[in-house]
Amino acid sequence: MNEEEILAAKVKTEFKEIHKVNSYYAEKILEKLLEHKKDYRKTLNDFGGNVDRYEFAYMSFVNRNLKGLLQVREIAKEHKYTDSEKTYFIYNTAKAALPYRPKHDITKEGKKWLLYMALEVVIADKKQELRKARKRQFLEKQKAAENGGTVIKGEAKKSGISPKGRTQRTKRGGA
Repeated sequence: MNEEEILAAKVKTEFKEIHKVNSYYAEKILEKLLEHKKDYRKTLNDFGGNVDRYEFAYMSFVNRNLKGLLQVREIAKEHKYTDSEKTYFIYNTAKAALPYRPKHDITKEGKKWLLYMALEVVIADKKQELRKARKRQFLEKQKAAENGGTVIKGEAKKSGISPKGRTQRTKRGGA
């Protein structure tokens, strides 16, 4: 099992069942997520008529909005939301916003279809975060090697010198 598979298994094991989120901002978060439905510009045609892909993409859109809301200072201070709670928000938003179809009654891995898809969105997001973290670590190690083994975050940018020793251009076009 690779690191991403382990992460997915961990999220799935920690997710027992869907429960209402009991926090001061929970209802407000759901309302805001539903308000953002009008901002979703993709149509079924964008996915070649594939409703599953459309629903997954919509739930990914909801997840991006949710991540933004959870970074609002008052919300972030009030409660640290778990992956299960994030799944709850995505699932309930999708259930309210997406048109019902019989597939929503199908059970996969013991979960209703939309709940299963919401959990998959959370897992995909966690995998993406893991990949980004790995890439950051790789780039930092690469910079350290180029700088003789030491990394001073932001120093190259401040000095106007790139890690390869070239002068960086400013936004005004100067050297």
